[in-house]
Amino acid sequence: MLGNNEEDSLWAIWNNPKENDTTRIIAMGRIAWDHYLFTNPDSAFILAQLEYDMANKTGHKKFMAKALNTQGVAYYFRGDYSKAIETYEKSNKLFLEIGMKGGAASTMNNIGLIYQEQGEYGKALEYAEKSMIIYREMGKEEGIASAYNNMGLIYENQGNNPKAIDYYMKSLKIHEKLNEPQGVANCLNNIGNLYKGQAQFDEALKFYEKCLKLSREAKDNFSEANALGNMGLTYLDMENSSKALDLFEQSLKINESINNRQGIANAYNNIALVYQGLKEYDKALSYYDRCLPIFEENEDKEGEAIVMNNKANIYLELGQTELAYENAKKSMEISEEAGMIEQLRNGAKTLWKIYKMKGRYEDALRMHEKYLLFRDSMDSEINKKELYRQEFKFQYEKQLMADSISNSEAQKIKDAQIDKERAEKEKQTMKSYFLFGGLSLMIVFSGFIFNRFRVTRNQKLIIEEQKEKVDMAFDELEMKNTEIMDSITYAKRIQSAILPSTAQFKAKFPESFILYKPKDIVAGDFYWMYEKDGKILVAVADCTGHGVPGAMVSVICNYGLTHSVREYGLIKPNEILDKSRELVVEEFEKSDDDVQDGMDVAVVSIEQQQEGKSAQAINNSSKLKYSGAHNPLWIIRKDSEELEEIKATKQPIGKFKEAKPFELHEIELQKGDTFYLFSDGFADQFGGEKGKKLKTKNFKDLITSLSYLSMDEQGQRLDEFFEQWRADNEQIDDVCVIGIRL
Repeated sequence: MLGNNEEDSLWAIWNNPKENDTTRIIAMGRIAWDHYLFTNPDSAFILAQLEYDMANKTGHKKFMAKALNTQGVAYYFRGDYSKAIETYEKSNKLFLEIGMKGGAASTMNNIGLIYQEQGEYGKALEYAEKSMIIYREMGKEEGIASAYNNMGLIYENQGNNPKAIDYYMKSLKIHEKLNEPQGVANCLNNIGNLYKGQAQFDEALKFYEKCLKLSREAKDNFSEANALGNMGLTYLDMENSSKALDLFEQSLKINESINNRQGIANAYNNIALVYQGLKEYDKALSYYDRCLPIFEENEDKEGEAIVMNNKANIYLELGQTELAYENAKKSMEISEEAGMIEQLRNGAKTLWKIYKMKGRYEDALRMHEKYLLFRDSMDSEINKKELYRQEFKFQYEKQLMADSISNSEAQKIKDAQIDKERAEKEKQTMKSYFLFGGLSLMIVFSGFIFNRFRVTRNQKLIIEEQKEKVDMAFDELEMKNTEIMDSITYAKRIQSAILPSTAQFKAKFPESFILYKPKDIVAGDFYWMYEKDGKILVAVADCTGHGVPGAMVSVICNYGLTHSVREYGLIKPNEILDKSRELVVEEFEKSDDDVQDGMDVAVVSIEQQQEGKSAQAINNSSKLKYSGAHNPLWIIRKDSEELEEIKATKQPIGKFKEAKPFELHEIELQKGDTFYLFSDGFADQFGGEKGKKLKTKNFKDLITSLSYLSMDEQGQRLDEFFEQWRADNEQIDDVCVIGIRL
């Protein structure tokens, strides 16, 4: 957001007919976007129209397209989705006509966001991916971050939380790197939503509060209202109704001030939830009836489904089962059409209760199974796999019992039919016994039916008992899994704290990339940086194992590197490795067990420029010192197509029978030379058409083929290649690759 003085300057330019037309158009575009769009979208729309009219008059299609894009955003903030899409499409057409890829990508991203709001996730993903392709071709990080965020939203609404958090974190990293508070706030809000969905309310509130603070600093009313609403929902889940209601009313007030129709509808819905929880059903229904027409007007399928299901639950409480059924049924139809897993789960649960109340027990059982299925699909992958196994076992046993009963029934009926036919044949010769025989057959058949009824009832009781056991086992598993995942997630936070941040790394090496892909939540691989005596030390380490065991080893090994420099004052890479080995072995020898764990690592030191020159730059001719434990150093000289490998000492950091001092290599590098440090995870990955290991030679060829690109592009291409190579294969190890261009 620009300051008022600059806004006045822009208005002065716009109002001065002596100024160049293009300059005036640019000034109006900045006024509309920077000063009004996020606080007063109605005014921004009018100002964008002024921008469009002058651009149209002077034939500037570029600024016509930009003005339409601003108006599309204004329509979106006002909740008029159909108009927003229509306006974005016009903007996109103009951008494509004049070859402005960035503008086209932006409008495609925005269209995808609207389809996401409407629950049309297939279209939403299609537009987001189109946008992503263009942004990557352009190397436009801000656009890539926006597309990542939208893809995260899509996957979250489809119940695919692992993919959602992956895309949110990618987006967040880019926004933080670019120092974009609004983008950071949006990502924080979305991550908070994921924590809230997992009932980790304290964590969710931390993210929402950070988002709220950034939104207020940026004077972004739209994001501020959204954060307040999400905080209110969290407090509502925590059963703090008064706090929730206060936050919802704050959110409503802001949304009304900027005429954000969608935000107003959401606030009405949230206030209704509070009153529903307080059993003030008349007030709740009143607010639901206010928001439902807005959701329908905006074609917000998710909003419609939520409101109808909530109304159904109120009518159920009031004993009005027909009204409850109508609303719940409609909610399920909308959710099924849009593929909304969470709303399908909620709708199935409501219909299950309704069918039970109406005495439709078969329908109730069917809907309960649906509810369990949809609930399970939203749980973590571990829980999901276990439940599928249990559910399959239950269904198999259920079918086996049903088949057994069915076969038994069929055989008995067949026997009865044979008896009946035999009786018919003998009827002529046994007239005197006909009545007695007929009565006997009826008694036998009635007894058979009664017996089968009793068996079937017992079988049903067994099935119900088994299902209860499955549910209880799942609940216990869910609790244990949540405890384990919470512990691992906290361990990730600890491990992340010992890694240098991307910002810190980029400050020292502007031309660099870090590709860090743990196999599990926590990793055995890590990267390290330390500055001492005018030199910068960098390392990439691969500790024994991966996941939790690898992470535990990595903490000890990281300590060894840091302690060698900080406490022992060592600066040469080989001496650091010698001392680190000593410290790591010393730590593991404290155990009663024979611990053979350790790490493979490559360490380099680079001299900074002399005093009086830039503290962050590297000399045109620099001396790089390197020492490695199994892990080599790769160098590609400027304007060269050859990769030079400096081999490591063939021994690890850890126990080794024939341990010897690590070798030191000193290499003269020129400005523009590039070097790479890495673990073995990339080269060892299985994939490709034949599912074979990539191998070091192919990894070398890949690095060489990408060396002409900028470092950021190299990192992006390596990441894309790895995922394409891996395809559906499981990642077998942690991956860490660092590239630095001097």
